[in-house]
Amino acid sequence: MDNGLRECVLDLAAEIPAGRVSTYGRIAVEARLRCGAGTARQVGRIMATSGGEVPWWRVVTASGAPAAQVAERALALLQGEGTPLRGTRVDLHAALHTFETEVVRLGPLDDPPEEHDA
Repeated sequence: MDNGLRECVLDLAAEIPAGRVSTYGRIAVEARLRCGAGTARQVGRIMATSGGEVPWWRVVTASGAPAAQVAERALALLQGEGTPLRGTRVDLHAALHTFETEVVRLGPLDDPPEEHDA
């Protein structure tokens, strides 16, 4: 797997503050915007193999559930940070982190066409 993508995903995971989460899919979208590559499956693979370098428990599935193999530990860590939970899932409406992406303007926008009376 591309080392640049790995670093990009880990940097994104590290940006998520305590009490907030992101999903594999949202990190993938942000990775594509920032680094030009990334799928939810790739994010999952990176988090499984290298996630120990960052707060891995703050990355959950689209349903708000932590990955099954680490769910018990992740839920304890999330609860300890005060992350809003609904049973065994994160309340994504309350806890979803929004990444700040810099928008680059490539050039002047064309003026909209003038309207003419018929």
